[in-house]
Amino acid sequence: MQKGTLLYKEMSRYRIKFLIINILLTVLYILFIINKMPYLKTEHSGPSPLDTQRFISETDTIVIEEIIELGRKDHKNPEGSLVRSTSYWQDDKYYFNIKADSVTDTDHSFKGTMGGGTTGTKVKEYDLYKLYMAQIGGRNVPVLAYANQKVTKNLTAYITDVQKPILSVLSETIGEGESLEVSEYMLDVRNLEMDTASTDYACFWIFMLLLIFLYGKVITYFVKPATAPTYRQLARYGDIESVAEDINRQSGLSSAYTEDKKLILEDYILSKSYFKIVVVKNHMAKH
Repeated sequence: MQKGTLLYKEMSRYRIKFLIINILLTVLYILFIINKMPYLKTEHSGPSPLDTQRFISETDTIVIEEIIELGRKDHKNPEGSLVRSTSYWQDDKYYFNIKADSVTDTDHSFKGTMGGGTTGTKVKEYDLYKLYMAQIGGRNVPVLAYANQKVTKNLTAYITDVQKPILSVLSETIGEGESLEVSEYMLDVRNLEMDTASTDYACFWIFMLLLIFLYGKVITYFVKPATAPTYRQLARYGDIESVAEDINRQSGLSSAYTEDKKLILEDYILSKSYFKIVVVKNHMAKH
């Protein structure tokens, strides 16, 4: 391809534009990685050991001295989602392997229902979640698990605010004049997801593959200009080099003119697009 010709200059301009777009996408990708790094690391490497002493020193306790009743607007069951704002983190770690001193079953559960509604079947209740109490560093820490989940002293959990339904259930375990001191945080072992961690991890790989593909394209355009869209489209009219020479020749003739931002040649019409200069036949040409 001859440098300095109309088509080569246009192709060069568009491939520079494509490169700049790739660079901007790369910057956005890097910013995404920086912002989502804790989630990406955890999704890749899994849970981290909890610094128990740090947890005890950085968190407080709640003393339950009376029955905690749920209002009409309160959820009867714990939430099924996890967010950073209501979770305990140690630096950039939020998912932990925890060795409890002991774990006991509180014999309390949260119920789910099935049936009823439009099905016309009788509503049945079943155990959805079970509540346990762990001893960690000498502190009572509630543990929330699925009803069919095996819970041992070796726990893998998120640490989140104790929710009101759990405090309500715990308040029912104390007698008159008694009190119960528990951590302000609970261990959630339900294998949920923090924010959108799994989606962020998937996006990390999808965007990486997309950038590799786009950089592969732009590098090819620099190494082999004939593969760029501006030149590649010419194949529909014959040999690419021959058509390119013909267009470049016609662009220098006195008969070439511009109309509505289009370059009108004897046999072709050239117009600008996002990533190439579009070449079509001039069917109005007189031969």
